Order: sequence, then C-alpha cells, then structure tokens
Amino acid sequence: MTSDKGCVLESLIAEGRKRDAMHLLCAMVGEAARQRDFVRAEALRKQMLQLDDMAIALIVEAGECIEQEKNQIIDGRHRENWKDLYSSFTPGERSAFFFACDPLPFSSGYFLFRQGEKSRNLFFVDEGCLHLIFLSGERHAKILGRVGPGEFAGEDTFFGNSLFCTASLVGLKGGVCRKLSLEALGRLEDDFPGFIKRIQAYCIHAGTTGQKLSARGVNRRAYVRIPDSGIIVFQLLCMEGRAENVLLKGLMSDISAGGLSFYVSASNDRAVRSLLGREIGMKLILQLQEGRHPVVCKGTVVGILPCQNLEYSVHVKFRKQLKCLPAVLEVH
Repeated sequence: MTSDKGCVLESLIAEGRKRDAMHLLCAMVGEAARQRDFVRAEALRKQMLQLDDMAIALIVEAGECIEQEKNQIIDGRHRENWKDLYSSFTPGERSAFFFACDPLPFSSGYFLFRQGEKSRNLFFVDEGCLHLIFLSGERHAKILGRVGPGEFAGEDTFFGNSLFCTASLVGLKGGVCRKLSLEALGRLEDDFPGFIKRIQAYCIHAGTTGQKLSARGVNRRAYVRIPDSGIIVFQLLCMEGRAENVLLKGLMSDISAGGLSFYVSASNDRAVRSLLGREIGMKLILQLQEGRHPVVCKGTVVGILPCQNLEYSVHVKFRKQLKCLPAVLEVH
C-alpha cells in the first residue's frame, strides 16, 4: 500500500498537481504516525515543507498528528508522576522530552552516581526507591532522604553548579528511572529555545541536592571559611600551566586554607559555566590581624551557582593549601 501511494505521489508531483500531492503526503504522515514509525512520519512532513512551504494549514495538521500519536505513547503513570513538569511544556515539548530520556532499570544496591565523581545525566524516577547519601570527611554516611516516583536527582553536576557529585544515589528498592543526558538536553534546547531554563527552574522549585544538604545541616566544607569582600584578579590557565592574556575580576565572598569563593558579573551564562573544571591563577589581598597579606595562588573551579542580577558565585579548590590561614577542620 505504501509503495502504491509513493507511486501516486510521484505522478501527482510530475503532473504539477501540488495541492493533491500535499493532501496525499498529509495522509501518509498520519498513517506512519499511527503505525508509530515517527522517523518516516517526520521525513514525509519535511517533504511537505520542501514541496510547498506555504501550505501552512496542512503542514501544521501533519505536525499535530505526529505529536498526538507520540503523546499517546507516554505512559499514564509516568505522566502522573511528572504532571507538574509536563504542565509547563507544550505538546511538542512533552513528547520531545519523553523520547529524549532513556529508560534505566536499577536494582537494590545499584549506584546511579557516586559522590566525588562526575555525572552528565539527570535522573527522573518512575518506579522504585533510592537513597541519597552523603559521605562526610570522617567517612560517616548520612542519608539525606529517599528519592521515589516523581522525584529527580543529579541536577548539581548536570546544570554545571558543581564539577563533582555532592552526594551518592543508590537503589534501595528496584525500579526504573528515565535518564536525560547533557547531549539530549542540548538538542532539546536547539529545538525549543528556553527549554534548559524551564527544566532548571522546575528542579530549583522542587528542591535540589544542595537544599537537601542544607536542610539536614550537612556541612561539606573541610576548613573554616573567613568572610572577605576584597577584589580578586584571576586568569585562566592553559594545559601547560601558562596563564592566558585576559585578566578577569571578581568580588571575594570568603576564603579558607583549602579554597575560596567569589562573585562575578556576566550576561553570558555559557561563558561563565565554561569556567567549571578549569584551572585559574589568582591574586588577592587578605586583611589579616597582622595586616595586609598578598596572596598568589592556583586552583580549580569546582562549582558555579547563579545569583541575582546576572551574578554568579564561583567556588575554587586550591591546588595547595594556604599556609597563612588556619587549617581547622570543620567536618561534621
């Protein structure tokens, strides 16, 4: 049947009967979508655009047919688990998001990610239960909470707020989650501008791992932090350790023997987040009891948090411990 319609379509196009050809193509899109052959359906819709991009009504009808069939595939339990998230999407975004996520079964004891390691995925739990665990400097494990259906995890490294996972996620009761990769999120952003901000806003509103750590009174800092409000000048370092030519400035927030944090202002979110994982050289003046103390040091950017008014909080771990500051451990 499909090959017969293909022959008819070729004849209509050869005879210049564009309108009839468009109606046939629209019908073929619907047939492919109902058969859940979405690759073919999308190819036929693109053919419609190439044949007559001014036939807007038919092209829109074909697109809606594809999205309608895609949305019917989305499992009812999954949609109910994530009804608040899906309510912020258009029908096209709902199906695109669902198909961009890969199902990932997990069993009891299975680690989806581990504290201190890198992860490039965001996990949405549909079934089962997992524990979010924080391991302190004294190797004491603290359960921050359970993650079950309708809850997510992995957002701290996924959105570039942290270079390494700040906690571990391990299966308690076997189930399944859906995994969204950074690459898939990038494709969604290309197709639906602003998609990343909507996902991120949802995660912040629902409660992030950092918020859960704070709520449990968990302190991740290894050393006492001293507030500071001076100017810091920094440069990106090349792989060989050489400094790049551009000097950048920030406003200090605090400093310890093991690292520091400072604020930078920037209108380009991606440019700021590109600092994550990079090594930088820094110069600053510390106001200590014995007087002003110049500091020249190097470190790695391990966290970037968005603030208000186009400001970002940049967190750096020193390559070597600062000797001029107390190395009092503050791990609980």
